[in-house]
Amino acid sequence: MKDKIIAISASVLAPGGVETHVKNLCLSLRKEGYGVIIYGSSCHWNPKTITEIRDVGVKIIIPPSFTHRFPLVAKLWAFLLWALNRPNSAITLYCIGAGKAHGLLRLLAGKCIFMINHEIVIPPSINSPAAECIKTSDVSIANSKAVLASMEAMYPEKTIKVIPFITAITSVPPPKPRPEIGNRTIHIGYMGRLEARKRPDKLVKEWEQIIKAEDFGEAILHIYGDDAGIGMLADLRHFVEEEHLSEKVIIHGRYQLSDIPRILSSLDLIVLPSEWEGLPLVLVEAMQHGVPFVATCAGGTSEFQENNPHVFVTGLEWESFVDGLVTFVRTIRSKAVDNCSLHDWVEQRYGYRAVWPSWESALTDESRDFWK
Repeated sequence: MKDKIIAISASVLAPGGVETHVKNLCLSLRKEGYGVIIYGSSCHWNPKTITEIRDVGVKIIIPPSFTHRFPLVAKLWAFLLWALNRPNSAITLYCIGAGKAHGLLRLLAGKCIFMINHEIVIPPSINSPAAECIKTSDVSIANSKAVLASMEAMYPEKTIKVIPFITAITSVPPPKPRPEIGNRTIHIGYMGRLEARKRPDKLVKEWEQIIKAEDFGEAILHIYGDDAGIGMLADLRHFVEEEHLSEKVIIHGRYQLSDIPRILSSLDLIVLPSEWEGLPLVLVEAMQHGVPFVATCAGGTSEFQENNPHVFVTGLEWESFVDGLVTFVRTIRSKAVDNCSLHDWVEQRYGYRAVWPSWESALTDESRDFWK
C-alpha cells in the first residue's frame, strides 16, 4: 500500500453528482493503494454507497443519522468526531463544494496540509461561501471552463485548473447501435435531484402542452430522482394522479447508482432544463451510454456541444428549452442518433482514462508539479 492518505471534506455529503464523483474517486484511490478518509457534517447518500466505499477501506467520519433532525447537534457531534480523528496524517485535504467545514478541517489538520478547493457550480459572488473557499485554499479545481472563468475573475492570482467529475472507475464500453425511433412512442427521461433550479416540476406540469407540438408524436416522460425531503416528489406524484397523466408521465423516484445503465438503456433522450449548473454529470453518463440529451446552457453544459452534433444545448429561458426539445425530437425521429460516435466523443474527453490521471496527480503528487 502506498503510504499516502487523502482527506476528503464533503460537508453534507450531498446526493447526485457529488455522491457519484466522490464514490468513484474513493474507489479509484483505494485501487491504487492510497488511504482515504471522508469527513462530513451529515450524510444524504444512499446507504449502498456508504457500504461500498467502507468495504474497500475508506474511513468515514460523520455523526450518526439520528442527529440529522437536529442540525446544531449534528454540527457539534461532527466537530467532536473530527477533533478526535484529525486529518493531520493526510498529505492533501480535498474540499468539494462550499462550506465552513473545510476551514475547520484545515485548522484541525495543521497549516502545512495542502488544501484543494473543488467548485462544482459557478460561484454567485465574491462575498459568497464558495468564493471564500477559493480564497482560503492553496489551489482550486473547476468543473468546467465556464466555472473556471468565473473563479479566475474573482481571484486572478489563484492557481485553478479544470478537471471534470469521475463518472466511472473504468472505461465505459460502447453501446449497441440503436435503430431509428420513427413513429413509435419516444421515452424521454429526467435524471437527478428534484429541486427547483433544475425545473423537473415545470417539465411535468407543462408536459401535456409540450407534446402537442407538431410532429412531436407519442411520448412518455420518465422522472428519476429524489427530493432530499423537500416534498417535490410527493407533489409531482399527486399532480400526475390529479391530472390523469399516468400514461404520459411516470414518476419513478429515487434510483441507485447501479441502476443507471439499465435506466439509460430504456430511454431515447435525456432532458435537463436547469437554471444553473456546474458541469452536469448525468449528461456525461447519458452520452457514455449512447443516449443524446437536450439541456439548457447552464454552467459549462455548452462545452458538451463542441464538435458534437448528437446533443442539443438551448438557452436558459424555458421557451428556448421547449423549442429545442421539440426540434431535437423531430430530428431523432427522422434520423437515428449515432450513439457509438456519441460514446466515443465523451469517453475521449470525460471518460475514466481521460480524467483519472489528472485527479491522481492533483491529489497525490507531493511535489505538486501538476499545479506549477
